[in-house]
Amino acid sequence: MRLKPLLTRCACMATASVAMGQEKCGSEQPGPEAYEAAVAFRTAQRADGLSSLFHNKRAEGLLVSTYLHVVEDEAHRGFVTNTMINDQRPKQMRVLNETFAPHNIQFLVRDISHTVNDAWTTQARIKGKAEILRQGAYDDLNIYFETGMMTNPNSATGLCSFPVEDPWNTGINGTSWYTYDGCHVSVGTMPGGPGVPWDPEDNLGKTATHEVGHWFGLFHVFEGFDCEGEGDLIDDTPATKVATVGCPVSQDSCPEKPGLDPIHNYMDYTKHAWKNACIGLSTLCGREDRLPVARCKMLQVELSQFPYKDTRLCTKGSGPSRGVSGREARPETVDR
Repeated sequence: MRLKPLLTRCACMATASVAMGQEKCGSEQPGPEAYEAAVAFRTAQRADGLSSLFHNKRAEGLLVSTYLHVVEDEAHRGFVTNTMINDQRPKQMRVLNETFAPHNIQFLVRDISHTVNDAWTTQARIKGKAEILRQGAYDDLNIYFETGMMTNPNSATGLCSFPVEDPWNTGINGTSWYTYDGCHVSVGTMPGGPGVPWDPEDNLGKTATHEVGHWFGLFHVFEGFDCEGEGDLIDDTPATKVATVGCPVSQDSCPEKPGLDPIHNYMDYTKHAWKNACIGLSTLCGREDRLPVARCKMLQVELSQFPYKDTRLCTKGSGPSRGVSGREARPETVDR
């Protein structure tokens, strides 16, 4: 597939996402830093025969320290409980671990914070919210479960940041990507939630899977909405021109290209109510070599430059348990 200018890709995506609205992932299209990093990484993989130092073989595993933040408005105080998030029954973190298990990736919850702040529920990325709540290093995952994304009829159901080469010195509106690093998920999409605002059956917890895929560096399978473009930058993903609606088993939006649309890929928009029907073949990407390594590659720098970073995420095996990097653990309940 030929490479198209990034601005063309962004403009096309911005227009199409407004028209679709069926799942409405709010993650911005990869900015220059994220897109260039992904292209460079793919080029290195090809040159190395897909056997780079960062390749996550099935014999290896990643254990991702994870910090969860429940952000509620006063009207929904107590809507989300710790049991909803981290119970052994099919709750949110169990769903996340099960969907990433085929790729030898697991998420260990280090801390859960609860905040009631009406102002913080008006939008996902708020500098003060991120500066106070975000914990850990750049290889630690922060997920914000927000009531504002459920109650606002114009809100996306999820939003997440892509990995970039230098998150400390690049960013948006004067705030670094490190500060904004993490995923925001509507509480309505959590297991047993109301599924609002887009789909009352969108409550199986798979929105978090989709958004965390972005955190690892995965793009939408229909990236660019173009049969001739670069797509999601994964070589064995069939060319895909449209986002999937429902679970059409023989959808082929690019009939001149080999393969059917990858409707079982979590980075598509397959309707969550159909996930049980589609689950047998559900995957995050065609190869394990792309999923964790994009973010790991960002961490291969001199540790002394950034004392709060930790590259043990990229080593073989899950490694020892580790706590918060560079700061004290936050109390379980924060009420504002």
